[in-house]
Amino acid sequence: DGSTVDLNLTPGSYTEKPIVLDTVYTAGAKKIGYFVLNSFLGDVTTMKAAFANSFQEFTTAGVTDMIVDLRYNGGGYVALQEELGNYLTPATKTGTVMYKETFNDKLSQYNETVNFSKKGSLALNSIVFIMSQNTASASEALINIMRATMTDVKMVGPSNSHGKPVGFFNIPVGDWYMFPVSIRIVNSKNEGNYFNGFTPDKRVADGLDKSWGDLSEDCLATAYNYLNTGNFRTSQRIEENASQENIRAYNSMRSPKRSIMVEQKIPGH
Repeated sequence: DGSTVDLNLTPGSYTEKPIVLDTVYTAGAKKIGYFVLNSFLGDVTTMKAAFANSFQEFTTAGVTDMIVDLRYNGGGYVALQEELGNYLTPATKTGTVMYKETFNDKLSQYNETVNFSKKGSLALNSIVFIMSQNTASASEALINIMRATMTDVKMVGPSNSHGKPVGFFNIPVGDWYMFPVSIRIVNSKNEGNYFNGFTPDKRVADGLDKSWGDLSEDCLATAYNYLNTGNFRTSQRIEENASQENIRAYNSMRSPKRSIMVEQKIPGH
């Protein structure tokens, strides 16, 4: 209306907490863990300690099935994706291939195979990943790894994941750093060309009207029902929300989130 308002702003600091929620649901005699991780970025030591705390709680509670919510996780450090994979994997997979980092033919001497080394004692029968177009890079690498490792791994969400099976490391150039795409990560079956993203086993709209952990939220309800009954939840609400028109509206509403997969090792250094 043409008026002027003066505001006094005070700067402050904010520490992101990528682990939004970890909790356990009881479904009859079954215990289902729910783990919401919004980023693989942050202080690596702090993040690893947080993973250890969460998965100790899951183990103590007797969790046998897990919902891992990566719907807003745009990626981060390979080392943290590897850490989480070692908590999710069966103990019998220790020493077997987790993933392979492959370079082009000019740097093939840096190709590397990373094996599982089980963390904790959580023994899972099934995992359901919740994902969206914002699920990218290190998050997709984790899904790709677990799909090749466990028999019962499913995906639910409003859309395909982002589609970024590649990563990079920093290359110093004078006073600057360059981050060209440098590596591709493949799983134990040499699968890793998901440039169009992963397609969910059940397409379900994001329950933006619910709080984290609310079992009536569409994505969580669908994942929970699968682990509880062996079937994806179907309801008029979910089927209507998952229509193509609503999916397009969701995609246009969500601002694209950065995707990043950083390898902390620098070849030649």
